[in-house]
Amino acid sequence: MGLEVVEIRRYTEEFRAEWDSLVEVSINGTFLHKRDFMEYHGERFGDYSLLALAAGKLVAVLPAETENGKVFSHRGLSYGGWVFGLGIDGEMVRAVVLEGFNFLKEGGFESLYIRSIPAFYFTEHFLAVQAIYRQFGIKTASKTFQTIVPPFTWKDKGRRWGLHKAQRSGMQVSNDSRYLEDFWDKVLSPNLRQLHQVKPVHSLAEMQTLMVRFPNEIKLYTAVMEGEPLAGVLVFCTKRGIHAQYIANGPKGRQLRALDLLMHHLMFGAYADMPFLSLGISNEPSTGEINRGLYAWKQSLGAIDFEEWDYEFRLQETPIKARFT
Repeated sequence: MGLEVVEIRRYTEEFRAEWDSLVEVSINGTFLHKRDFMEYHGERFGDYSLLALAAGKLVAVLPAETENGKVFSHRGLSYGGWVFGLGIDGEMVRAVVLEGFNFLKEGGFESLYIRSIPAFYFTEHFLAVQAIYRQFGIKTASKTFQTIVPPFTWKDKGRRWGLHKAQRSGMQVSNDSRYLEDFWDKVLSPNLRQLHQVKPVHSLAEMQTLMVRFPNEIKLYTAVMEGEPLAGVLVFCTKRGIHAQYIANGPKGRQLRALDLLMHHLMFGAYADMPFLSLGISNEPSTGEINRGLYAWKQSLGAIDFEEWDYEFRLQETPIKARFT
């Protein structure tokens, strides 16, 4: 794709099908960027998503919302920024991002904030996107994603010992979503409240809605004994890899090492052929500091670090030229 003139527009409902189709085959998007996922928040965010078109064809989308003269790459999503379609080249990537800046600047917006999509979700052009964000943006926060990449292996003796203990206990791994409510109310929520003084990002009702909308992408795995979930992992499945959105262990689950059984099942059974397993970040929600215990646990599973940044673009202060005419 050459240097066609890039046109930026605000998203409208008539582009819904095209938006989702682009995300489906994009070089860096996941189902989190589809409209049904973004809009489960209802009216909590004021949508200001953008479309980028070249020669009348949709080539990129920006999931976004606005508040008080600022635009955000949708704070209801774990990561964001521009999502690019297939066949786009590096020059077009740059043109899209810069024209997006111009569009928002001319619209009178003060700033754009982007939570970058991690490198392991890109199939190409990550360095091009990263370079332009760094050129025009101000780094505001660093996040380190702990991610496991093949070949999956457990070198940690404690994990192997825990797996054998869990297997001897007689507990079983279930992929039945009927355990969601018990997991949410009896394992996940108490765990987050006790360890981090927070609630799950999603409410139970929101997660139930999302699982209905995305039955093939959102899966619950629980370690069950006598009909009771002792631990659980909620898995977000993408084409490029899987992400463990919620990982939680109840008191009995910790005693019997239920998470060792679950993580072994995910890594060496259900998703053994996937390119990666992302375990998310290990930052404390209140301070941003690394939770060393959580970080060490992820490392014991074989996780390695991928650093990514949030960026602020001060639109009115930055001269941005991009128009290829």
